[in-house]
Amino acid sequence: MKVIHVVRQFSPAIGGLENFVFDLVKAQLAQGIDASVVTLNKRYDSGQKLAAKETIQGIQITRIPFIGSYKYPIAPKVLKAIRDADIVHVHAIDFFVDYLALTQFIHKKPLVVSTHGGFFHTKFARHLKKIYFNTITRASLTRSARIVACSENDQRLFAALDPKKTQLIENGVNTIKFFSGSPNRAENQMLFIGRFSDNKRIDLLIKWFKELACLDASFRLVIAGKNWDNNLDSLTHLVDDLELTSNVHFKLEASEEELSELVASSSFVVSASEYEGFGMTIIEGMAGGLIPVMSGIASFEKIHRSTGCGWIIDFEQPGSAKAWLAELHRNGDVLSLKQKSVKAAQRYSWPFVSQQFTQVYQQVLS
Repeated sequence: MKVIHVVRQFSPAIGGLENFVFDLVKAQLAQGIDASVVTLNKRYDSGQKLAAKETIQGIQITRIPFIGSYKYPIAPKVLKAIRDADIVHVHAIDFFVDYLALTQFIHKKPLVVSTHGGFFHTKFARHLKKIYFNTITRASLTRSARIVACSENDQRLFAALDPKKTQLIENGVNTIKFFSGSPNRAENQMLFIGRFSDNKRIDLLIKWFKELACLDASFRLVIAGKNWDNNLDSLTHLVDDLELTSNVHFKLEASEEELSELVASSSFVVSASEYEGFGMTIIEGMAGGLIPVMSGIASFEKIHRSTGCGWIIDFEQPGSAKAWLAELHRNGDVLSLKQKSVKAAQRYSWPFVSQQFTQVYQQVLS
């Protein structure tokens, strides 16, 4: 079975979507599936142009040119790149879904579409997005063989378009990525991992952390990721204005090794995000021994319910940092909580999730 994954950005670009596809393809290769990737030939964050062909850790990558915005890149050469596929697995709702649906009479490949939160990550142009979703996206997805929702929230959203084709397969997580053995350190350090995009609400996290640092100055916050939506300057100014320069640190474009070191030196993985399709970095952090401290969005509530780990916080509520600190002191044993996180994260391991996708492919081909 030859499966070609089509995704806007891929390694060496870094992000939740990129990591998802990378880990899924690695798991599929290990299971004997002929899986490869088609992606765009330029990184959004740096503008770096990438080679047309490359192999990274055994994954064959084909990169194609595009024009237009990174939010809706136009790349018609995808048709040539998928001609040898048995299954085309498209990740996220963008040009590739629309174009491959429109041209299916040409390529005649069955399409499996993974939702990855659709395009409702921020409130920007929400009304127009809803119109597009209920017209163009609806029409495109009628030509897909299967719609794979990555979260319960996505399942509700996309089942409204086509309930018979939509099924839930929650994201797999690389549970060994940050694991360095049973946790044996309890540090007052919080770690955020991800893009500095608007929906992550890092500004809100910093303001909340100010309250915590006033209560206990031993706490540190490390914000690791890459600049996005031009937010880095405003965030660094906010840290300066709140006099948090000795407590809050930014780590830009951290390598996987550097992130592993940050995980090992932290006790909490934290996010005040207002939208996440799944919450992959939370689970990755848990698998590395971090206790989750999360906003009350649907995907984080699901993680909290299913694992019983960490806390749901209203980051906008005055006094919530004080209440959380009191709760932490009542629980007492941070090492035990870290060990609980490691164990709970194993339910999201990639071999199990990859097999569910294989079953989808087999059903589609039959």
